[in-house]
Amino acid sequence: AKGDLTEVYKSLKLYLKSIRLNVPRVSPSFERLARRFQQAELEVYEAIVKRRQGISVDIPLITADGPSVDDVLKCWKRQKPASARNLKTCRSFEQVFEEFKGHCKAPTARLIKKADAIAFRNALNARGDRKPKTIAKQLSFLRAAFQCAVNDDELESNPFAGVKVFVPELASSEKSRLPFTVSELKVIFEGPIYQVGFTPRKSLGLACRWLPLLALFTGARLEELGQLDKADVIQGHPSGAHICIRRAIDKSQRTKNLNSVRNLPVHPTLVSLGFLDFVNSCSEGRIFPDLRPDKYGIHTTSFSTWFGSYLNDLGIVDKTRVFHSFRHSFIQRGKEKAAVVPPEVREAIVGHLTAKAIEMAYGSSLYPLEPQVEAMKHISWPELDLAHLQFE
Repeated sequence: AKGDLTEVYKSLKLYLKSIRLNVPRVSPSFERLARRFQQAELEVYEAIVKRRQGISVDIPLITADGPSVDDVLKCWKRQKPASARNLKTCRSFEQVFEEFKGHCKAPTARLIKKADAIAFRNALNARGDRKPKTIAKQLSFLRAAFQCAVNDDELESNPFAGVKVFVPELASSEKSRLPFTVSELKVIFEGPIYQVGFTPRKSLGLACRWLPLLALFTGARLEELGQLDKADVIQGHPSGAHICIRRAIDKSQRTKNLNSVRNLPVHPTLVSLGFLDFVNSCSEGRIFPDLRPDKYGIHTTSFSTWFGSYLNDLGIVDKTRVFHSFRHSFIQRGKEKAAVVPPEVREAIVGHLTAKAIEMAYGSSLYPLEPQVEAMKHISWPELDLAHLQFE
């Protein structure tokens, strides 16, 4: 009968089910969609009749409604400007998006459902070539990017919301990086690079001697130290010499996050070993100019690889011992001295306090130097004999 859309409703419901799209039958949208669906069906039938009569029929171009998967990634990049994101992290986002696009064939991001996200997670699990923690991190990248699109009203929902990976309790409690033992530290600082006559690799320069010492006595991250500029080491300050860990795009200096931007005192041991003299001997610019940035702008990639091999050569083969273990050693020693090193001060030194919390307490986003200077006096390793490491 004229105006009766019963058959159209049946066809439409089957079509919506095939693309996993739920439109309530009682909603006005369903009625409008049904009439447009009926019109499309009639156009298809007319085209079929014309073709059977030998009449040429143009193939209509299908236009995708809504943002593509690539648009979702672009949305994340807009909300996370270059100045606030690490190039390597950005590449990790791009890689997992490429993987997802190869798995999910939905023409637009709006047609991606939670079932697609679950199917992708299951596919990654089934491949067995990565750890559950890695898969969880990759899903978090997708979840964050799709949420950006939701926040900008480009999508109505986030298909990756609530899609998680089971991580065994034992695996989640295991740490991939642990502090060095005192005996391991002795081996490192008595190793070949600290012996008279050692010639460093040209691509490393004096970084191979100073970076391990700086990491142990500041708790700073490898890249934070490897990218230091001579101007970042402040001398003549009333509170003593200190190092500025900063992010400066014009100098290709980056930090893990905004909380990592901080000032930290030069440890008394570093002063006695001649670190300030070394800095004064450097030309303007980077104090470790031999460290060249990789394609992501990271200066210490090759150094990190070399140091891993160097540990193996020293007989330190435990997989949990890496350069970052110096940072863990500093934090652990700070915890051992909790009676004289307040947790807040220790967290400020290693860049774990939020800039907002510091500003609320002290009126500045940078933690005061004075309590850090006092704490540094107690975070030390009297068990180590470093007298032979004097800078010449």
